[in-house]
Amino acid sequence: MSSTPNLDGLKVKKEDILKGEVGALLHDIGKLDPRFIKSKSLEGGVKYFHEKIEDEHVVSAELIN
Repeated sequence: MSSTPNLDGLKVKKEDILKGEVGALLHDIGKLDPRFIKSKSLEGGVKYFHEKIEDEHVVSAELIN
């Protein structure tokens, strides 16, 4: 018996896995915005939704358009 796991199932789903990884990174990129960080700080006071990555402060206009 081999202790090496069978990765054939993962190889078949490689493209789907990579798409999921990219989606997760895009979802989280808005968390880099200083407004998001401030909204989660003890000071708070700012409402910011990190899903709005179309904001030019997070992603350049070149990438949005």
